Amino acid sequence: NNAALSFGLLFLWPLGTGIVKSIVNVFGAKQFHPLLQSSLIESYYVAFYMTINIGALVGGVVVPLVAQHDVTLAYSYPMAMLCIGVLMFLLGTPRYVRQSPNLFSSSSSPTPPGKRRARGAYTG
Repeated sequence: NNAALSFGLLFLWPLGTGIVKSIVNVFGAKQFHPLLQSSLIESYYVAFYMTINIGALVGGVVVPLVAQHDVTLAYSYPMAMLCIGVLMFLLGTPRYVRQSPNLFSSSSSPTPPGKRRARGAYTG
């Protein structure tokens, strides 16, 4: 169905990329220790935003050129790149640093021992 494909490529794809960019930049920065690797965090952000901007530049040139011949193919190319990015993210999952969620505090410091019961109930 061409209408469903057009809807997906013109609405869902930009929505998905906007959500992914806002989550991935923070997730990537949290892979580094905030005090011991602060210079690596800065390098990460520079590389991340440089990659985003190069991708936007290439996409802004390639998509309109290909769209002159085939619109579906033009928007399928960025979608394929996004799928490759998701696949690379999933393949790297075992190497990521993941913190347990802290439901009882607005700070990022861990809850002191004895403040949580076995099922997560706060004993305050």
